[in-house]
Amino acid sequence: MLNRQINQLTLVVAVGLFCLGCDTKRTTEKSPSPQTEENQEQETNRPVTERESPEKPPTKPVVTAQDPSEASAKPGQPKIPEGPDNQPTTDEVAPGPASEEAGENREESALTEGEAGGKSKEESETPTISIPDNWVRLSQQNEIWIDMKAKQVMVGGQICLDRGGLEVFACPRQTKEHEAVISVNARALELHTCLIAIGADPGKPVQWTPDYEQATGPKIKIEVRWSEDDEEVTRNAKELVRNFDTKKELEMDWVFCGSQFYTNPEDGTKVYYGDSGEMICLSNFSTATLDLPIESSGSNESLLFEANTEKIPPV
Repeated sequence: MLNRQINQLTLVVAVGLFCLGCDTKRTTEKSPSPQTEENQEQETNRPVTERESPEKPPTKPVVTAQDPSEASAKPGQPKIPEGPDNQPTTDEVAPGPASEEAGENREESALTEGEAGGKSKEESETPTISIPDNWVRLSQQNEIWIDMKAKQVMVGGQICLDRGGLEVFACPRQTKEHEAVISVNARALELHTCLIAIGADPGKPVQWTPDYEQATGPKIKIEVRWSEDDEEVTRNAKELVRNFDTKKELEMDWVFCGSQFYTNPEDGTKVYYGDSGEMICLSNFSTATLDLPIESSGSNESLLFEANTEKIPPV
C-alpha cells in the first residue's frame, strides 16, 4: 500500500434517474415536496447539539452565500433552475454563485489551506486523472465539474482518514476531516446546486421529534476515482464504508435530502448548513446535503459505520 503511487482523488456523483442504472424512486411511498425556507426553519430536529439545531447558525466555520436561484448563470455555464421557493432544488449539486466579496474570501481560504497542507493552490489542483472535455468546470476557486449530458457532477478531493468510526463519508475541506473518509475541495452548496441543475429534486432531511422520520429524496450513486500506478481506479463509494459490527460493506445508496438554510434576521444573509461539514453523511443530521435513508446515530458510542481500510487508498 505504501509503495503505491496514489494521486488526486475525485468523487463522481450521479443521479440514478439519468445514468448508471441507479434506482431513482424515492425511499418512501410519499414523495415530499421541497421545503420552503420558512418550513425548514420551523422543523423540529433532534436536540442533541447546537450544531444540529436549525434555530442557530452552525458553530463551525461556514460560507455565507447568495441563494443560487437569485443569480444568473455565467456564459457557458448551465442555468440553475429555481425551486418553488427560490431555493435550489437538489439532485446533483452545482456551485451556487456567491458575491464577489465571498469569492475573494474563498480564494484566500483556498490559498491558506494549500499552504497549510504543504502544497500550493496550483499543486493541489493539478489533475492526475483524465478529465474529458465534456466536463465543464463551474468554479475558479473550487474543484467541481458538471456533465449536463450524462447528468453527473464531479468534485476533487483527498483521502483524509482510512480507519476508525465515521459520521460522514465526505465533507467540505477544513470542516469534519476527523470523522470523514474524503475531504472535498468544494462546498456542499455547490454540490446541491449542481444536482438541481441536472434534474434532481431534493427531498427532506431527517426529523427526530416528535417521531423519527428518515431522510427522503432521490437515490444518488457515488463513485470514487483515483490514479494508482499510472492507472485509473474507479470504486463504488459504498465499498469504502462498512458496518461496525457485521463488517459488511454499505448496502444502500445515499438520498438527496437537501440540508437547510438559515436566514440571519438582522441582515437577511443566508447560511447553508451543509457547508459546516455534513455534505455526504453516514450518521443522520438534519443539516445533511446527502444522507442515508435509515436511522443512524451520530453518538460516538453508537456509530454504525467505520472506514473499510482495505478498500481505501492511503491518506
